[in-house]
Amino acid sequence: MGGIYKPVGAAKQSGVQQNFFKVGTGYLFISVQAAHV
Repeated sequence: MGGIYKPVGAAKQSGVQQNFFKVGTGYLFISVQAAHV
């Protein structure tokens, strides 16, 4: 059972980390743009 679910959990976790990274860079970009205005 663990062998089936482990890769799925890892894939979900990496997907979540990618989402956080995208959101983080998005906020950084917006804050940089706002600072330049």
